[in-house]
Amino acid sequence: MANQKDSQDASILSTDMIQILMDNFPDTIYFKDVKSRFLFVNKAQRDVLGVKTMQEAYGKTDFDFFTPEHAKAAYEDEQRIIKTKKPLVSKVEQIRRADGQYRWVTATKEPIIDERGKVVGIVGISRDISELKTVQEALIESEEKLQQIVEFAPDGIFTIEKDGTIASCNTALTHITGYAKNELCGVDFVKLPFLTDSEEIKYLSQIEFSITGNVLKSFEQLCKRKDGANIWLEMHVSSLRRHGNQMALLVLTRDVTERKLAEEALKEVYLAIEQRVDELAKLKEKLEATNKLLQQSNSDLENYTYVVSHDLKAPLRAIKAFSTFLVEDYGGKLDENAQEYLQRIVNAVNNMDEMIEDLLLLSRVGRKFMEVEEVDLNQLVNEILADIEPTINKHKGKVVCANLPKLRIQHVWLKQLFMNLIDNGLKFNKSETPAVEITCEENDGMYQFQVKDNGIGIDKKYHDRIFSIFERLHTREEYEGTGIGLTTCKKIVQQFGGKFWVESEEGKGSTFLFTIPKNINLQKGNL
Repeated sequence: MANQKDSQDASILSTDMIQILMDNFPDTIYFKDVKSRFLFVNKAQRDVLGVKTMQEAYGKTDFDFFTPEHAKAAYEDEQRIIKTKKPLVSKVEQIRRADGQYRWVTATKEPIIDERGKVVGIVGISRDISELKTVQEALIESEEKLQQIVEFAPDGIFTIEKDGTIASCNTALTHITGYAKNELCGVDFVKLPFLTDSEEIKYLSQIEFSITGNVLKSFEQLCKRKDGANIWLEMHVSSLRRHGNQMALLVLTRDVTERKLAEEALKEVYLAIEQRVDELAKLKEKLEATNKLLQQSNSDLENYTYVVSHDLKAPLRAIKAFSTFLVEDYGGKLDENAQEYLQRIVNAVNNMDEMIEDLLLLSRVGRKFMEVEEVDLNQLVNEILADIEPTINKHKGKVVCANLPKLRIQHVWLKQLFMNLIDNGLKFNKSETPAVEITCEENDGMYQFQVKDNGIGIDKKYHDRIFSIFERLHTREEYEGTGIGLTTCKKIVQQFGGKFWVESEEGKGSTFLFTIPKNINLQKGNL
């Protein structure tokens, strides 16, 4: 009796242990008879069926717990297993749990065969792979999106397998190169029809796939489209890894032909600029040499003018003296024609003497040095008015000025400048009361002077001509002078570092304008 009780206890203990083991197993486990009725279900399966005890599932079928479609498919699978004795291994299917949720599972069903070889039921094991399925679907979706991104990317993309052949390429590459995908995929990389030979291509053909790192090389490659046109491609080569191992190369290509052409054009422009700079430098050297020659020529001309003008005075004085002697000593013995001729000689000599004096004055501008001193222009104008008082009285004119500045400058030449302009304003004037007005303004480091008169004015077409030496717009009978005064004025202003010009209309008076720097840096020899 004791042995029988021990045997029963062991059997009960064994059954209980199996039940506990199965209930703690994460996969669903169940036994069915040949009519697909549940005989045993573990806890995981009870949770799927929505029951708490095994008795609630005993004798029932899938039609009692699942949708008719799923129950029918499961019943047909199980009856086929019973009939053929062949198991169903890892079938992936979607089921709806008792709580209404749909889950993905892998189902494995085996026939239960007794000692006589007869199928008496089936055992089923299912594993919930919903999370794995979600990850797989997300991965598939991600890969599809990545493929779409690659396919519709504006840059050309292709992959090189370990054997050197092109595994895939996107549409952009076909647009860039003009070759169809079937003309590129499967082709050995170094034999791609659009590539030309280069050191970079040789490098990629010999690359070791064991190289670690991502970007392996970036370079620009001259290529040829299918239509024969040359194009420049910028290539970036990266390692493509699968499960941590480098399995292929990913090549990103971008058409940079326009940029390269622009760079070449820019290089040509730079080269042209450099050539132009060289030409300008040589031209500058020639110009400097020419300026030196011109300065020397001007200096020689000034010296020549000075010497000739000075030397002419001696014979001119003799002519003037002897002509005067003839008039005084023999005037009464000569007829009227002879006396008129002698008077013409005297007048011509006087005119020539005046011209020589003006030439000497002009020649001294730029060569004769005068001491720099502080000059009050208001006092300077008063000095001039005192000197030319007879002229002012003769023309019944007036000269006004106010608030003129003080300058550190050569007194002599500045006085000559204002004297010439005032004298011209009174002389070339048909007004009953000739007037000259002198004003000054300050502009950007410069004093700008205006000497305005109400005289006869100057036609605009003569504005440049009046500054040429000996240029006269009127005869000596109309207005006295040699035609050198304005030339001298302009030269004096230029020596000071300023500009000289005129604004005038015929019959409306004239305004002579000139500028003088506020800070004049004059050295001996400038004037």
